[in-house]
Amino acid sequence: MKKNTTISLVGFAFVILFLTSLSSPVMGLVSQQPQKQELSFELLVLDWDTISVDAGLGIKDACAEIGVEVIVTQLDDSVFYPQIYEGGRLDDYAGAIVNDYRDYEMYEMAGGYSPIPNHVYFRGHSSQDYPWGDNLAFMFNDTLDAALEASQSATNPIELKAALFEAQVLMADLLPYLPLFLTNDAHFITQEWNGYSPMPGGIFTGFNPWSIMNMSGDTKFVMAYPSDVTHLNPLLYTDARSGFAANLHYDTLLAYNESLQMVPWLAESWSQSADGMFLNFTLRTGVTWHDGEDLNPDDVKFTLDYILENGSNTPSFSSVEKIDTVAIDMQTIMINLTEPYAWAADDIGAINILPEHIWSGANITGDRWQDPADWDAHVGTGPFIYMSGLRGSSGFHIFDKYDSYWYAGGAGMPQYSSNAPIPAGTYPKIENFTIQIEGTEMNRILGMESGLYDSERYETMSTDLIAAVGPGNTYPNIKCVNEAVSQWDYYMQFNFAVKPLDDPIVRKAIAYAIDPQAIASFAFGDYATVTDSVIPSVFFAGYNNPNIEHYDLDVAKAKLMLENAGYIDTDGDGVREVPGYYKVTTTTTPPTTTTTTTTEDEDTPGFELVTFLVATFISIPIIRRKRK
Repeated sequence: MKKNTTISLVGFAFVILFLTSLSSPVMGLVSQQPQKQELSFELLVLDWDTISVDAGLGIKDACAEIGVEVIVTQLDDSVFYPQIYEGGRLDDYAGAIVNDYRDYEMYEMAGGYSPIPNHVYFRGHSSQDYPWGDNLAFMFNDTLDAALEASQSATNPIELKAALFEAQVLMADLLPYLPLFLTNDAHFITQEWNGYSPMPGGIFTGFNPWSIMNMSGDTKFVMAYPSDVTHLNPLLYTDARSGFAANLHYDTLLAYNESLQMVPWLAESWSQSADGMFLNFTLRTGVTWHDGEDLNPDDVKFTLDYILENGSNTPSFSSVEKIDTVAIDMQTIMINLTEPYAWAADDIGAINILPEHIWSGANITGDRWQDPADWDAHVGTGPFIYMSGLRGSSGFHIFDKYDSYWYAGGAGMPQYSSNAPIPAGTYPKIENFTIQIEGTEMNRILGMESGLYDSERYETMSTDLIAAVGPGNTYPNIKCVNEAVSQWDYYMQFNFAVKPLDDPIVRKAIAYAIDPQAIASFAFGDYATVTDSVIPSVFFAGYNNPNIEHYDLDVAKAKLMLENAGYIDTDGDGVREVPGYYKVTTTTTPPTTTTTTTTEDEDTPGFELVTFLVATFISIPIIRRKRK
């Protein structure tokens, strides 16, 4: 091909590129939403979460102070979750490019913590940017990935802490989301009860076995649930309702104390090799299943192998996927890992152990699991025996105390706190534990006041109701336990695929405009605790890095940052324009009148104009040749 022809075709390509750019303002590897003309963003919140709604309104007012418009949109679960979770750069771990963005600009909601700060990996690592993955920022950063990977593969506490410290620095700088506050566990319970155990997460969580064993006040305890458990199979649930119910009649190898430090449970001891590749659990003796059979190491091996065999069919698979082999030596379960994993003991230690003699060869998704009338299908080693139940919106689940439960308190037994050890005795103290489905909070409150219920599954979201309980108030038979933070962290998420939210200056200016304490107080009064890191000290005391960028309220700084970056309110409407856009004003003068017309925002001549001029210049040779 001759040189002139080659240049001419290149010029033609530039022309096509110019024409395409007129209707496709953003180009790149990942398809993104069009460039905005103003700093105006939609903030999604869940309509039923009044704390989130109020937090969103507070964010709106704060951002208005710096010329950023926030439009708060309330959505129900069926719309909210697909909108933020459907989409993502990767195709379910396959590594293929999806070229899609998540369909939101910003949102505010509560996430959730487990006893380990592993959430930062899932929220920040690029591998988690896939449909229904937790990297919702559309963020990819090699340095952050390396720090998060180091936190996963650390083989000692020093390495682990260093990696998590670095990850916090990077997350604060990149700012995929702004941590706001943790709600306090403002839990309603009737006046006669005591002995519950407050710990990070609250008095009733799936990782707090202490309250249900040590509470006293009556022989029966009825907990009102807002909706039914999703799974009676302890390996398949993903919701906190089901997790709490599972811990009533199943046990785990390890548990957590008041400081979220691991303590022995079904395993009387555990250890991990210095290279992180081998993990051993020594099983406690004298533990029996509810049907009288002895618990033995084969049950533990069966449970782990059962999950591995079913792979991604079970949410529990993520806890065991790094297991290579499981072997038994006397009372010890020896686990060989495929690679070092810092949280191996936590993940494996939190799995509910199943009886091999009941479930060997069974389908993990079979109907037996969900049948309340199949007594054998719910046999565990936990403090309560599952007796009967009814599924559905008016359902219930009845548990009776297991008289032969292994936990006896006192010396030699796991303790909630070294400062207040649980004395020797018979546990649990409650004779009967019933879960009753009661759909509305007001009905649950009235039920507690009348003695029908003793507590409800979740903490309240209403400061008005908190003020209405207690002696001398509307509901004197109810008290509010408020001694620990909950596991729900409220935060504001940014979508990096939306311009100009891909600009860190915009994200940081918004962060400096927001006072988390004011937002927390507005959303939940005195019943919220501000957080300033993705790993807050109030929940994860040993892993919080205090030396990160903190976005303390500074409206003047936020304004100056935006001004210097060219985000200026050019039309005086109170909302800043994005650089690259301007208002076009044209004036026409008819014979007798003068009319001024202001058009809609238009693109500033920039890349497209340069492209057109270059294309025209390069195309001259082909035009000349045709004229010859």
